[in-house]
Amino acid sequence: MKKLVFVMVMLASVLSAQAAVVDASDYEYIIIEDIRLNGLETVTEKEVLDTIVYGVGMVYSRYKTRGDIKKLYNTGKFEDIKVSLKNEGGRTVIVYEFVERPIISRILIKGNKQVGDGDIKSKLDIEDQSIKIKEGEYYNELMAARAVAEITKMYRDKNFYYAKVSHSLAEHTETGRELPGKRVRFEIEVEEGEKVKVKSIKAVGNRVFGVDKIKGLMDTKEDGWFVSGVFDEDKFIEDLKKILAAYHREGYVKARIGPYTIGEIDINRGKIIDGYVNIDGENNAIHIEIPVEEGIKYTVKSINASGSSLFEEEYVLDRIETRKGRVFDRAAYENDLNIIRNLFSGKGHIFAQVKENVVYDDDVGAVAIQLEMADGPVAYINQVKVRGNYVTKDKVIIRELNLEEGQPFDSNRIRRAQENIYNLGFFDNIVIDTEQVDIDRLNLVFEVTERKTGNIGLGAGYSTVEGIVGYVQLSQSNLFGEGKGFSADVQFGNQKKSWQLSYKDPWLFDTPTSFGIDVWNIFKNTAYNNQGYDLDTYGFNLSFGRRIGLEHKTFITYRYQQDKFSNISSQLQGIVHEEETQISSITPMYVYDTRDDIFDANRGAYGSLSVQLGGGLLGGDFNYIKTVGDIRYFVPSFWKFVLGMRARVGHAAGYDYSYGSAIVPVVERFYAGGTDTVRGYGERSLGPIAGGNFLVVTNIEYKLKLVERVLTLAAFYDSGNCWMNFDEVDWTNPFLYSSVGFGIRLTIPGTVMLLRLDWGYGLVPEAAPPGGQIHFNIGNIF
Repeated sequence: MKKLVFVMVMLASVLSAQAAVVDASDYEYIIIEDIRLNGLETVTEKEVLDTIVYGVGMVYSRYKTRGDIKKLYNTGKFEDIKVSLKNEGGRTVIVYEFVERPIISRILIKGNKQVGDGDIKSKLDIEDQSIKIKEGEYYNELMAARAVAEITKMYRDKNFYYAKVSHSLAEHTETGRELPGKRVRFEIEVEEGEKVKVKSIKAVGNRVFGVDKIKGLMDTKEDGWFVSGVFDEDKFIEDLKKILAAYHREGYVKARIGPYTIGEIDINRGKIIDGYVNIDGENNAIHIEIPVEEGIKYTVKSINASGSSLFEEEYVLDRIETRKGRVFDRAAYENDLNIIRNLFSGKGHIFAQVKENVVYDDDVGAVAIQLEMADGPVAYINQVKVRGNYVTKDKVIIRELNLEEGQPFDSNRIRRAQENIYNLGFFDNIVIDTEQVDIDRLNLVFEVTERKTGNIGLGAGYSTVEGIVGYVQLSQSNLFGEGKGFSADVQFGNQKKSWQLSYKDPWLFDTPTSFGIDVWNIFKNTAYNNQGYDLDTYGFNLSFGRRIGLEHKTFITYRYQQDKFSNISSQLQGIVHEEETQISSITPMYVYDTRDDIFDANRGAYGSLSVQLGGGLLGGDFNYIKTVGDIRYFVPSFWKFVLGMRARVGHAAGYDYSYGSAIVPVVERFYAGGTDTVRGYGERSLGPIAGGNFLVVTNIEYKLKLVERVLTLAAFYDSGNCWMNFDEVDWTNPFLYSSVGFGIRLTIPGTVMLLRLDWGYGLVPEAAPPGGQIHFNIGNIF
């Protein structure tokens, strides 16, 4: 008994002497009979008991104790925690002694004049950096230090390079009331100083590149009329890399900034900033001097590739840019190595190796390159996995892949599978990963990030075609997570009123057969799209489609609609009549599509051909055949530029039948000019006033994708015309109205909705409005 008492006394003294540490060798037989919590002021006993694992009757464990202490500290509410075991009247009690952190009652900012309180407070609550300094929260010294560092950085970004930021605590008492716990006032003291701007940028040692070219490569700019002269250390370091990369592209592959190669700049950034950036405190100026060692220019003396049984040397060298006699462009060479590796991975040899031996001859400025290729074994897909799809069912993704277990690991097919998943429109991001399960087998993992696919909306908008429009919309493009689509849409505006119900199942009964149905009622007045009459339409269509592989689709659509014409403009009197007509038609359609992104393509082609048969055995008031061909082609240019081309040709003609008119109805005729055909001209302003039966339109766009899938700039050239009949065209010199212009496209983040704003200038002045035409619409012209 004395021995046990001695152990308990020693244990209590050790535990009480060390904060948050229990140093015990063996408490296997100690049963906790009571738990005592001391020092709690603002934290409730329930919060603590819900956090710790101990309960009365449990065996004491030093490992559990350490775990509990860690969890309690992680709540951010405690400054100190001590744990001890006590024997009171023969009962073992575990005692927690707490010292709570003070609570911030008020935040006070002093000394700031050029930067507002709101900007400073925004740096006190940054979730992704674990900073949370707010009134009513527990004070944390580490968070405070991080917040001060962020505020200081913000001041530097605003050119206050000498700004000093500090923080302190002061006791705070709420007037007229007492609150539990220690309350403090968190004070931020700022000494802003004067703005410091970049006044000069110089380069020394440069002979090939002039200083103006070097400056042009940099994001860091000298202070000027339209330039802020902001100095940002991170941007400056990246600027130095850009300078060396530019030298590398010109063959100066051993160029350096001072003694540093492009790979050594990051790890020596401190020395670089101190050595090349001079801060003049007296004049509030920054002077930058960049020492350049250009070295000599290298050309490719020879390049050979050997060792592969899959590819001949000539086949490999024909597919790369690095060639004998050309300037040795380091960036192009690195890309060439990736091209060669992709050749192997496209055959399933993802473990292929390309060893390079580059020999520099400094005497003549030449490089000899020897590439040793090793095919390696073929890798096979062991299993295809999908992760991150919490709403979308696996089958919706798997059926788009065209990949099977046991197939060779073909990187081209896998990239195409990734594009197919994105084209569903359900995901913001798709990342491909692998898990090696054997020497030649890997699991292929598609990690997806789902986007919101349902929408309940009430709003208003404007487009050049429809004018001001209000809408109420309920839509879900991934119904039940099965890829089915449903929408109910009501629009009301000064030119158009409509309601529409749609349903689509792209995989009917889990087969590559699609089914869709639409029911609608649309009223468009005479101002809508410059049509010149009021049109009230209601109808429905039924569509079935069949996918043939991943690139080919066929459709057949039946449509019935009834049109009521009224309020005919004087220009259309005698051409369009106040009447009610019926159209009954069936349209087979073929589609070929290899685009990488159906919403905003970078590469690939799209082609479609449809033949609409109206009337005849199908009934209706009109007997006609309408054929439309549509071809689009996209090719990446350089950097973020993409060239897109489109051509559309349409022809329609009536035919005789035992009942009905042998003419093409007004609503099925072709129209040219405006937002979606030839920009720079008014809507429907080119060709016959009531539409024609033959159409030719071409569009060329050169796009710069500033922010991928978000912001795009475009320059365009459009041409086209519409004729009443095919035989009116002078094929020796067919006249096409043309235009040029530019535009901006914005894709709303988290959606596939694209807003398009274009300005076009018609090159046929007598048909175009003076000063050009602005077009605004939703959706891409391609």
